Amino acid sequence: VDVSCQVGEIKLDKNILDALGDVLLHILRNAVDHGIETLVDRNAAGKPETGTIRIVARPSGELVHIDISDDGKGPDWDRIRQRAVTQGLLPQDEKAVDNQHLLDLLFTHGFSTAEQVGQVSGRGVGLDVVRSRIEELGGRVTMDGEAGKGTQCHLALPSSVLSTNGLFVQCGP
Repeated sequence: VDVSCQVGEIKLDKNILDALGDVLLHILRNAVDHGIETLVDRNAAGKPETGTIRIVARPSGELVHIDISDDGKGPDWDRIRQRAVTQGLLPQDEKAVDNQHLLDLLFTHGFSTAEQVGQVSGRGVGLDVVRSRIEELGGRVTMDGEAGKGTQCHLALPSSVLSTNGLFVQCGP
């Protein structure tokens, strides 16, 4: 897998930067484990033998946008739907759920499309942690993808987290 980064001059609060490491690790692991196909599958799809993951970060006002995309197989809509039904997140006869809703289910605690637990994934811990950490920082995360073409994860984060501690004391009457 080739990884390319396009990062301009971005200023981030240390708290955000510290949290971002684990978040990016989860997203990259998912891209490698669930997104990038095997060499045989990439050849059959007419893709280059080496998969590509791109990370693009850019400031926009008070926000920093980070896009992580891969050129892998993209979401397996049927598999996501099947696992959602199995885990009780969708009714058995639900066919009208749009793809964006299915992608949002990937952020549910315990949700995994992996057949078995491996060293990288399959425990259902990952994207739910990503969403909760990003939201704790005042940001948001969304995902998009197209079968056969890859998946994109978009993070929008504030460039700083301001917190002020205060102590109020009253003396006398």
